[in-house]
Order: sequence, then structure tokens, then C-alpha cells
Amino acid sequence: MKSGRTALHLACNREAALVGRYPVCQFPLPQLVKALLMVGADPNALDDEGNAPLHLAALARPCPASLAQALVEHGAHLVSFFAQLSIQKFLSIILGHKKPSW
Repeated sequence: MKSGRTALHLACNREAALVGRYPVCQFPLPQLVKALLMVGADPNALDDEGNAPLHLAALARPCPASLAQALVEHGAHLVSFFAQLSIQKFLSIILGHKKPSW
């Protein structure tokens, strides 16, 4: 897949719902994430930019709690997510000031 993203990455990514700049469906989609995890999708797979599905879900603002919970329950590593962030990027995500560029 282009950019190294898996189906799980796409299900967690709000931007995957865009065609051009127009939304065509509603992502992130917790039900699809849960289904993909149940059939063996890797919650720690990294795309070409080093993003795991949890990274992309965190950018959804607000990230659906059920989506984050499903990822963590299926083994998503929170430590690797936060270890890759600088303090400034972490705070911008949590406080919602701007979209980080990682």
C-alpha cells in the first residue's frame, strides 16, 4: 500500500475518509478497527513515516475512546507512541493547538 499504511492505519485515520478535500465517509471508525484487530491486524505496525495506528487515531481530535481502548487492549504500545514525541508535540496533541508534523 502507498505510504506503507495498513488497513488498520486507514481505519484509524480521519484523513483516509477524504477524496481530495471532500469527506466521503466517517473515519476513524472504532467498529472497523475492532474487526481488523480481531482478525489479526498488527496494532504496532509502522507506516513509512513511523506512525502506528495509535498515532493516527490520536490526531482525530477527539479520538474515540473505544478506538484507543481497542488498540491498547490488542497490544498497542503507548510507550513507543509517547517516546517518539517531543514535549512540544505531545502538548500540542493533548491541548489540541495544532496538528503535529511527524
